[in-house]
Amino acid sequence: TVVRRQDLPAGQDDDRAQEPAPPQERGVYSYLWGKQGIRLLCIIFMMDFFCYSYMVVILPTYLAEAAEMEASAAGLLAAAAFPAIGILGSMAGGILMSVTGRRKPILAAGQALKLAGVLVLTLCLEHSLIMGIAGIIVFAVGNGMWMPVMYTMPMEMDGMDDSRVGAAFAFMSSCGFLMGFISPILGGGLTNTIMAMAPHKDLVLRHVFGLKWSLFLFGFTNIEALVCALRKMIKILINRNPLPQSPVQRFSGRGFLLFINFFIVFISVYVFLSIHPARHAAGPAIARPYTSSLYFPRFT
Repeated sequence: TVVRRQDLPAGQDDDRAQEPAPPQERGVYSYLWGKQGIRLLCIIFMMDFFCYSYMVVILPTYLAEAAEMEASAAGLLAAAAFPAIGILGSMAGGILMSVTGRRKPILAAGQALKLAGVLVLTLCLEHSLIMGIAGIIVFAVGNGMWMPVMYTMPMEMDGMDDSRVGAAFAFMSSCGFLMGFISPILGGGLTNTIMAMAPHKDLVLRHVFGLKWSLFLFGFTNIEALVCALRKMIKILINRNPLPQSPVQRFSGRGFLLFINFFIVFISVYVFLSIHPARHAAGPAIARPYTSSLYFPRFT
């Protein structure tokens, strides 16, 4: 006898209609940490927040003091050249990702642009306001370009479902926000340390000197983010074209990151030795930053 579903009494149903709730997964963060792609994205996110948070905090002050402009003009200029251009960078990253179907080259390009933007800003602002603003724009484009890729890559990894993708975003965001909290604290201490090395007597010039070189050092964190992006690309190329006993294959991820950390420390020590007052004792003093009244006259 065939019993139709609609002939069953109310409140009764067959086993197929009673779908059990999916079991709660345990150890999801341990699983995510075991995936190399998630670890690399997490490091990139941490390095991005570490540099970005410090730059957002000091940029208006740095522009106001280095370019001798009013605080309101410096704030407006920082907002127009940084977050506003970042919107265009995010749109460009999404369009490139949709058109080319590539992820990792856009990710690496964003990190390279951020590094280039910080270097141009810190090294050129005292000589040319236009070049300094160009550095901010380059950083903003790079900072926005890689964000669409970052939110897409975890969804395309093997073994990832909805809950794991959500946990991955939560994990990366938490680590990034932690670095964003630590960054201004360390940056303030670093600025004070570099101010003590400044070959200037004027307090404003000493502060500009400290902000400039502390931001310069913070910019080198983008090197580690760039290397993480490039390492993922190198691994894909090796898998496509295997080279037996390749030195790159034997270079583990831990050793690779330790090498990059050593490189950053080396660059930092070199810069500290270069800007120490003893180095400038026999030479001419650093000139006062230029006056930007031709570009931004003081408001009254």
